[in-house]
Amino acid sequence: MKEYECVLDYTRGEARHPLNKELILRFRDPDTFEGIKAKVIIRPSFEGYPNLVRVYYVSSTKGREAEAVPVQIIEFIEEEVEEVKVLSKQKLSLGERRGTMLSDMIKERKEKKK
Repeated sequence: MKEYECVLDYTRGEARHPLNKELILRFRDPDTFEGIKAKVIIRPSFEGYPNLVRVYYVSSTKGREAEAVPVQIIEFIEEEVEEVKVLSKQKLSLGERRGTMLSDMIKERKEKKK
């Protein structure tokens, strides 16, 4: 049976999720630390439901709980990957910075006169 961890922040008042309700849950694989988002139903017990996974609640204050929660995964939700914009590492020289500051000041002065 596959195991996952669900991170809860008790300092923000997060508590355990409701039973037998369909909800979207974000959890991670403890082996690979891969984040997973899925539509799930949390069941009251492991008996009588096929294809359940074990989910352990984890908190920064209390640690990993000893008892697993039975979760039925309905579908995995693919997350969109955002493109990363690479910034140039080259810094502007003092002369270039001075030139852009002067041009900006001239533009502002012209706008004020209008």
